[in-house]
Amino acid sequence: LNLTVVLDSLAVVGPMGMTPPGLDQLIGVKVVAKLSPFGAVYSAEGPPDSMPNASQLTDEMSRILPRIRKGLALGATWSDTTTGTVKQNGLDINRQVVSNFTVLADTTVGGERSWKIGRESSSVMSGSGAPQGQPMTLEGTATGKGSIFISRGNVFVRSESADEVDLKIVI
Repeated sequence: LNLTVVLDSLAVVGPMGMTPPGLDQLIGVKVVAKLSPFGAVYSAEGPPDSMPNASQLTDEMSRILPRIRKGLALGATWSDTTTGTVKQNGLDINRQVVSNFTVLADTTVGGERSWKIGRESSSVMSGSGAPQGQPMTLEGTATGKGSIFISRGNVFVRSESADEVDLKIVI
């Protein structure tokens, strides 16, 4: 499956309720990925590494589609675990993400019957590196909640999510 995702809107609240600077440059970012029929990402290309958090953004946007199981029905549940290493700001970060999915509702979106699938995820990450010659380590956790809407014809309709990240960086 060839997948192209373009970020058309973004809302972020940072520490103390302020929006982090530079996020406006993310609008219009495009990620192109190749996926297996069951949703595993083979490759992904996104914005240049000079853009803040480019590799993380590429990784997350390439995984926007949930790994759907056959026979969706109200109340169906499944879990998915992904592990891998991503490069972020000169650090090699090992990450494991566990996502739990539940079919929450049979609904209508834009006039099309769709499934509303709830997603809850938890992540752990750690890594180290020496960007610009300065050794550092990173440890962190993240949690996420969201909804994914899939048409009865198995077409991605839309997605909403909120994620919280807690990082410790030692320089």
